[in-house]
Amino acid sequence: MEIIKKIKELSECAYDYDILYKEYQVCDLLETADDKEKYIPYILEIMENNPLADWGCPGPLVRFMESCDIDIHEKFLKESIKKCPTIHTLIMLNRLCNVKTTEEIQEYIDILYNICENTFIDEDIRNTAEDFLEYQLEKLM
Repeated sequence: MEIIKKIKELSECAYDYDILYKEYQVCDLLETADDKEKYIPYILEIMENNPLADWGCPGPLVRFMESCDIDIHEKFLKESIKKCPTIHTLIMLNRLCNVKTTEEIQEYIDILYNICENTFIDEDIRNTAEDFLEYQLEKLM
């Protein structure tokens, strides 16, 4: 429960100048945890609650999630993006596209397209989705 509490506390300081330092502290705890994948939804939830926050490039939280089982990470990421896309989760989706085959990224292209078309989503997030969509479509040509 201590780790979950620390993850949730990140939401309170998502826009602080020292957020990366706090992320590294949480990731140090996560690295020693059993069943690491169970923490992915909590991390994605703080990103959903702070859709325009800069969590690093890609940042320690992303690196932690990418070190987990890829199928579990991917499942939770897709669910999160469909629920509440953020700039950072779109960065993560684009990173996944970069390591997938042409056939495998079609689902991600559809997700990006749907975000671009949804006017209820923040314009900055839609623009990010559009940039990644264009990039992935160019790669397919």
